[in-house]
Amino acid sequence: MIQNHRLFVTAAALLSLLAGLVLPTAAIDADAGALQILDGSPGTLVSSDEQLASVVLENSSSQDAVLNVSVLGHKSEITIPAGQQYAFSAPDLYDEDGCAYKLVLLAEEEGGITEYPVTAGTVLNPELSYTAALVRGIYDVYESHGQQTPRWITCLVYADENGVDPERSALAAVGDSVPAGASELTGLSIRSESDNTAAIRAGGSGALTVRDADIRLYGDGGDDFTGIGSALGAADTATLTVTGSRIYTEGILRSAIFAGDEAVMDLTDVEIDCEPGEYQSSVSIPTAGMASPPNGLGIWGNCRAMNLVDSATVTIRDSEITSQNWGALGVDDVTDGHLTVSGSTIRITEQGYGAYAIGKCVDVFDHCTFDIEYGVVGYAAAGDGSELMLSGGSQADSRNYYGFVTHQSFNGQNSKITVTGADTALYAKLGGIIAKGRGADIEISDGAVVTADSGVLVRAQINDDTGAGTMDGTEVVNVSIRNTGLTGDIIQGMGAPYDSPAEDGVPAMEDMGPPPDDMGMPPEGMEPPPEGMGPGGPGGPGGPGGSSRTESVMNVTLDGADLEGAISSAELTLAIEDGNISMDNIRDVGVVTQTTLTRNPFAAMNVTLQNGARWTVTESCFLMELTLDDTSAVKAPPGFLPVLTVDGTETEIAAGTYSGEIEIRLMEDPSFVPEEAESSAPEASAAEPVSQPSPSPDVSPAPSLSPEPSTGSEKSGKIPTAAAVLGGAAVIAAAGAGAVLWRRKR
Repeated sequence: MIQNHRLFVTAAALLSLLAGLVLPTAAIDADAGALQILDGSPGTLVSSDEQLASVVLENSSSQDAVLNVSVLGHKSEITIPAGQQYAFSAPDLYDEDGCAYKLVLLAEEEGGITEYPVTAGTVLNPELSYTAALVRGIYDVYESHGQQTPRWITCLVYADENGVDPERSALAAVGDSVPAGASELTGLSIRSESDNTAAIRAGGSGALTVRDADIRLYGDGGDDFTGIGSALGAADTATLTVTGSRIYTEGILRSAIFAGDEAVMDLTDVEIDCEPGEYQSSVSIPTAGMASPPNGLGIWGNCRAMNLVDSATVTIRDSEITSQNWGALGVDDVTDGHLTVSGSTIRITEQGYGAYAIGKCVDVFDHCTFDIEYGVVGYAAAGDGSELMLSGGSQADSRNYYGFVTHQSFNGQNSKITVTGADTALYAKLGGIIAKGRGADIEISDGAVVTADSGVLVRAQINDDTGAGTMDGTEVVNVSIRNTGLTGDIIQGMGAPYDSPAEDGVPAMEDMGPPPDDMGMPPEGMEPPPEGMGPGGPGGPGGPGGSSRTESVMNVTLDGADLEGAISSAELTLAIEDGNISMDNIRDVGVVTQTTLTRNPFAAMNVTLQNGARWTVTESCFLMELTLDDTSAVKAPPGFLPVLTVDGTETEIAAGTYSGEIEIRLMEDPSFVPEEAESSAPEASAAEPVSQPSPSPDVSPAPSLSPEPSTGSEKSGKIPTAAAVLGGAAVIAAAGAGAVLWRRKR
């Protein structure tokens, strides 16, 4: 870092320039009444670039203008006479230790202090008080996806173990309310229109508390893997605690939350609204890990509200996080990340994901509400056991796509998805939980309910994103349904002969260009993402392609549970069969156009019933192995009987294990009398879980989205799919202790 004597020389030199350099100019219109930037640059925070922080101001008014100056925390005041120009710059922008500096221009306005870009041609309001502040950048290193790139981050407020550091903060942006060394900040009002400038960041081993802040950031960020341009940031081993605050961001990569290294962030009663920017050829953004989501996710956008990386921990309570597109709560490139959210609402207003987990990361959502217009509630991706848990009566709604999705076939432990607890409910249009091209551990338990318009509760399928790989060898999907009642199908179709379209296993990464006009982005001024920022960038899926043959096994266990529907291997037809994804077909990612229940030799299905489990078979199902204990049963809907064949031989259904080519089909019950069955039907027991379908939800279809047909051939006795409505539908499932009431709130 810079030495003290060197710092003094730099500050003194700049102050000398600011105090004495007045340039005569030609005649100026005295009635213009404006202070204008004739030429200027904010400098740069990329240490290899020699661009200087400088500005030339012209006072075109008939009165003297006063400018406040803050150089690394040292304040002064200069006067620009009427009709004169004033120029200053930062000499020795970089020292021998690689320190970088940036110039920010601030103005006091009603409701707070606003930061303005240092841009030639900008006309300033002479009635406002302006401050030019030179700030020393915070050094960080972007180590991700094989890259190690130095990063310089400008902050309006930066605090470490010594509290707020005035040299590394543009404190003029928050007035006189932040003293040097402070560790608690209350009532901050921050406005910034400058690209790449972060608002509040805690680093080192510091602990910073922020209360009742109002932060509004406009302009583009630069890299959400290091927090360039974020509203709230925590890095190193610092702790940032924020309560009762409101945050609005608007711009490309203009994240509200960044947490990295081993930092801890605790948010309570925080309202976040994150809006995207527009790709334009004039936008200059430092090379980022990602500037848009991987095309294999089936979504698009250019800003996620949060990015948690490395081994950071984020806790969110009683808050509201809204993102228009890409994602709300992103977790990416982690080594041991933790995200815990309680009593909060996570919302996607156009399209994107509510939450993401990749690598060794655990995302827990307790008593939360997910409101997803188009996209998924959460993705669990490759790595050392990413985990998503929905619990404590949480309500999750994906009105036009899937609920939870696992994807990517990188080495590592299975991803884990858990939906558990009384009143916990997951609803999705096309399918509740989808495993794409990789092993997964899936649990639905203790009164939790999963429903889908398509009737698909859980499905395993080949990954149509060949850039992420289809599968590498044999994958195992474990599904545990415990102490709850469900209606719907569990389908195993993740296996088939498959020829990757990618040459030598590595697909070409195409520039997807802008989305069509009707896909949630403003058409005016839209251009393709800048070079190097295309779909997903180097940070997303896009590694080696898939193998030429895919095999997997699904193990389904009903433990004290009641399931009414199909459990079977199947052959699936994907809407995208060649793996080529573009903006023309992005809404078909993951969509299955045809499901045929059959014996699929590449997609084995094993089923176990135990502890009083009941499986009501609604159509012919195909298994490799079936195990029943003496308390469980395979049943059929009223008017039908289940028939078991093993290797073509009809076999009595009794306790034991059956292996081979297993089929369970339905035959009409010749002794069935509807009137007698109705009068003799026993009442539901609290000890025996039952499933009752709820009314179908009022859902508008996604534009240009390929529909998913029901699985297999329907029979007259097949039970319709249960679904949920935010506006007041109820799903009642008595399981173990008793009935479970699910109310969805719009």
